[in-house]
Amino acid sequence: MGRGGGNRLARCGVLRTMRIELVALAVIGTAVLASACGGGADGPSEPVAPDLVLLRGALTMDGAPLDAEFLGARVLKDGLVTPCQLSIPQVYGGAYEIRVASEGTDTAGCGEPGARIEFWTFVDEQWLHSQETLEWPGGGVTATFDASFSTAAPDGVAPPTTGIAGEAFRSDGISVPVGTRIEAYVGDVLCGIASVRAGMGADFVSSGFALAVVDASSVPGCDVGATVTFRVDGLPVTQTAVHDLVGTHITLTVP
Repeated sequence: MGRGGGNRLARCGVLRTMRIELVALAVIGTAVLASACGGGADGPSEPVAPDLVLLRGALTMDGAPLDAEFLGARVLKDGLVTPCQLSIPQVYGGAYEIRVASEGTDTAGCGEPGARIEFWTFVDEQWLHSQETLEWPGGGVTATFDASFSTAAPDGVAPPTTGIAGEAFRSDGISVPVGTRIEAYVGDVLCGIASVRAGMGADFVSSGFALAVVDASSVPGCDVGATVTFRVDGLPVTQTAVHDLVGTHITLTVP
């Protein structure tokens, strides 16, 4: 995502990129719909599965307890950024509860040792990123993450990215399987990664993906303005996008 000091285009790009991310990731099955319309940390909790971490804590915005309709999480790892929240809950009085996925066959680019977690939210028509990150605490645990947001520094620790959401199909028109790895490249440099997940298609029912393409400040060679190419389960496809720090929707077809 864009950072403070970026130009006006980059700032507008942040807003549109996060809209793509929110639409694509807010609906991962009916559990996410329930979460997005349900309570914060005071709601019912389920046991923590070994392939995710449950985060709780206190969130502030400009020093006051945060109230927000949306809270999301991204994993920062090896210079890459991947949306990894399994729900997009609300925040009441600063209290929240959110599940973040571990690296796995269905969640490429997500949490593992050495990774860090950052939060994003949307308040008063402004996208905000946390000023802090949390070291990945391990799967199957409940951890505390007290984070702050600032309207004066809305980009927080978030690096600039281009958000890309879409679907991937085989040549016969059938969707590729859930868990299929999607990679974004600039030249031969890997600049973004995600997995196909159920419920993330344009109709919120079929499968789809959402990934973030970082810029050269995160991974050398991921230059803004360059053409982004894609690989589906390691196979190159013909569709491309532009690394514009804005974001787009795309349909990938495996030859």
